[in-house]
Amino acid sequence: MKIKEWFGLALRVTGVVTCIYGAVYLLDALLFRFGYLNYPESVPGYFVITGLFHLLIGLYLIRGAPLLIGFAYPFEEEEEKAESEEEAAEQQDA
Repeated sequence: MKIKEWFGLALRVTGVVTCIYGAVYLLDALLFRFGYLNYPESVPGYFVITGLFHLLIGLYLIRGAPLLIGFAYPFEEEEEKAESEEEAAEQQDA
């Protein structure tokens, strides 16, 4: 595996963990709403918004975060094209 693929795998694992945190926040919102959790200076909306935010970010990371990977490794596609063109030229010369 190339470093770009390892980075993508790390992002996906981070996305799964982030989605789990989001699910926990949404579960806390339900428990808070039904009275099983009591934080005197908090509202269930905080847990819902935070949970949805974590879920959205987590799903983006699970999908591979193409913008983030493209930002971290911007020239890899061009290098791969150059390498494949060089290999094709070598095969034609042989």
